[in-house]
Amino acid sequence: MIKRTHRAFATTFTSGALVGYNLLSKSTPVELPLGVHSPTLQPVSLLTLGIAIVVSWLAAALPDMDSYVPIFKHRGITHTIWVVGLLSLGTYYLASNIYLFSIALGFTLGYFSHLLADAYSIAGVAWLYPFTRYIHYESGAMIVRRPRIFFWKLYRVDKKVGPLDAKYYYYTLTIIILVVYLSHIITL
Repeated sequence: MIKRTHRAFATTFTSGALVGYNLLSKSTPVELPLGVHSPTLQPVSLLTLGIAIVVSWLAAALPDMDSYVPIFKHRGITHTIWVVGLLSLGTYYLASNIYLFSIALGFTLGYFSHLLADAYSIAGVAWLYPFTRYIHYESGAMIVRRPRIFFWKLYRVDKKVGPLDAKYYYYTLTIIILVVYLSHIITL
């Protein structure tokens, strides 16, 4: 994917993840490890949802900063689960401030959505880099070295999906998710 498609996918991923979380959190008690029981999860507010979608749109292009910074390899450390783990920890620790939490949540989801989208490309993502690596070809192409169990090769970068650019499909899906959710809230 390219920057504009990553950003469109991030809005869809973030809105879908947070709306899905909100719908599940209304009635789902949480069983934590070691038998610790938690009260019902608290849904995220519309403010958090809005901020997170905007910030995820901005953050979705950041993993590709490795193309512009000479010390990084493309799809190296910036395309790993390690970065997402650190961002998730930061989001957790900012949970007490709704504004910082909303920004951190959007940043984490936008960043993760980029990696998720790239995982389905022909090259794939070496999630555990440097423990997993890529095979590099003379043509400049690369592909992840390990078997791809969950992430099938679904697309090739810069190829159109149907008559429209993929970003239009993602933005349309985002709007549908938000309209359905808002209509659900209004009818309650």
